[in-house]
Amino acid sequence: MSLLTQASLILTPTAYKTSKLYSIVPSSGNGDMTVVRPTTATRVNSSGLIESVAINVPRLNYDSLGSASILLEPQRTNLLLNSEEFDNTTIWTNLIGGTGVNSIRTANTTISPSGTLTADTLVFDRGIGNASADQSTIQQAINITTTGSYYFSCWIKAATAQDIGKQVFIRCGTISALQAITITGDWVRYASTNNITTSGLNSFQIGNRGTFSTGNSVSVNLWGAQLEAGAYPTSYIPTTTTALTRNLDALSRNNIYTNELITDAGGTWFVELNNNFALTRDASGTFQIGDLLGNNISIRTVAANSRLAIIKNILNIQTVLYTTLTNTVKIAVDWNGATADVFVNGVKVVTATAFTTTNMNSLTTNIADVPKYIKSIMLFPTPLTDEEMIALTTL
Repeated sequence: MSLLTQASLILTPTAYKTSKLYSIVPSSGNGDMTVVRPTTATRVNSSGLIESVAINVPRLNYDSLGSASILLEPQRTNLLLNSEEFDNTTIWTNLIGGTGVNSIRTANTTISPSGTLTADTLVFDRGIGNASADQSTIQQAINITTTGSYYFSCWIKAATAQDIGKQVFIRCGTISALQAITITGDWVRYASTNNITTSGLNSFQIGNRGTFSTGNSVSVNLWGAQLEAGAYPTSYIPTTTTALTRNLDALSRNNIYTNELITDAGGTWFVELNNNFALTRDASGTFQIGDLLGNNISIRTVAANSRLAIIKNILNIQTVLYTTLTNTVKIAVDWNGATADVFVNGVKVVTATAFTTTNMNSLTTNIADVPKYIKSIMLFPTPLTDEEMIALTTL
């Protein structure tokens, strides 16, 4: 008998509508997830293109292999203006090393990562100043009011075959070291990060990396610039004349005990995550199953700027159970009213930790920074055996 026939809830990134992710099991609707995000947001669709989705619409994000995940992200703001309009010389000003000439800009020359004719072409002169200051550069100055980690990102590719292999740079903040980039003929989102410690105006720059002795002009296509405060770059937030905020994604399913998705005998909770844990987190967010009394098992950060861990709460007293999580991971937790076990990627990593709750009625994401790419979620109405847990979680 397949383990899947025993599941009381199976949810994968398939069917959805506004505010709803439909579960495969059960068909009654008792396992459907509620999705809340009070702003629009972007995703990568099944054709590999970046597109906008409406308020409260779940984001099924596709990777380069065409595999979908449920995308959940914290609130972020793109502080840059005119994120696709590099021909706007009022917003994207020139910074020229030595006595070089301005960059040459042409709007809407190239199909962008969104599949539309919205990417610009810029020709950066090498400049003719001294060797330490010969980059022809565009920049946008932003008033940083809150210090901390920032990410500056942009999609860049060579505009002609002759420009493949040449170097440009991207710089996050006035005093940060530049990030050298060897451009290719494909769109790549490059990012530069900096811990900005002084508030005030900072310049965020893209320019020619060529040196005085060897540099030449370089022609590039640019699209989708983003500056965000946070521990890692997130999905694209397009802007025009003002900064724009994307609210966090929230996912929940209440009454799972009432609806007998788990029972008095306990239950099993399974989550498959993809490409998550190379990222430190902005804040102490959580994805948890629990009751209303502060008893829960969660996948969460212990503190801001830490990676995800598996944690239990008993009457709001937190115990970290496991922290060695890989980028792609299958996690299963079972409980029986006395203890709980944790399995990760086919290995039992926690045995019989004290946990007396059975009627955990809520499955929710909470607070700010939750797991990012969810491949599947399952519930079983009773604790599975060790052999079943190993089979369920083996990669």
